[in-house]
Amino acid sequence: MCKMLSDRTSKPCVIENDANIAYYGEYACGAGQGSDNMVFFTLGTEARDNFTTILAEVPLANMFGYATVIRGMSKGMGTFTMEMASYAKVPVKISEEILFKRNQENQKA
Repeated sequence: MCKMLSDRTSKPCVIENDANIAYYGEYACGAGQGSDNMVFFTLGTEARDNFTTILAEVPLANMFGYATVIRGMSKGMGTFTMEMASYAKVPVKISEEILFKRNQENQKA
């Protein structure tokens, strides 16, 4: 299939799982751009007409600035919605940072 697409379009072709592509897209150009610590759970993708819908769960901390990114990438055409999905355990590294800062604040008081 990939060879056929390359032959017809004269473009390189890679076939990959849609969840991996969605993750890479967010890492390279989206909410995870420049992040060395990104979490992204792809729940599904759906192609309609000229657009693609990605249903995913992303930690809130990774979403700050996403509206600006998506609008810039899509020349103002892209949109997204957020809704609370669930609570999750804070990663150990982040919880240690929070506790360290809290202890410093308590020592100052």
